[in-house]
Amino acid sequence: MDISQLLDAANWPIALVAGLAAVASSAVTILISYARFRRSNRLADNTEAVLRGMFGRGYRTRKFETLRHFIPLEENKLREALLRAGAVRISAADDPEGEQWGLLEHHRNRVFKQKA
Repeated sequence: MDISQLLDAANWPIALVAGLAAVASSAVTILISYARFRRSNRLADNTEAVLRGMFGRGYRTRKFETLRHFIPLEENKLREALLRAGAVRISAADDPEGEQWGLLEHHRNRVFKQKA
């Protein structure tokens, strides 16, 4: 059997349909996984947006306890969300006023000390 007889004997419509089905199922799988990814990260994105909004006009710094009151997360999870939102801890945890947080863009001079 030579190559021309092999090509004539092959069932090309079935191979074409199988290939199209594979491409379609791959596309559907990608769309479903992307939708799951977006849904699972929606809470984190919204939390960061709320935290950035809490550091608006007149409130360049916030006490950690105040943030905890409005964002019901565990302490470490809230600290991670603050860091993802672009906030930095300004005062130490043993500060008498409590732990203070603010956006890095507002407190760059306090975080990165200027050389004299």
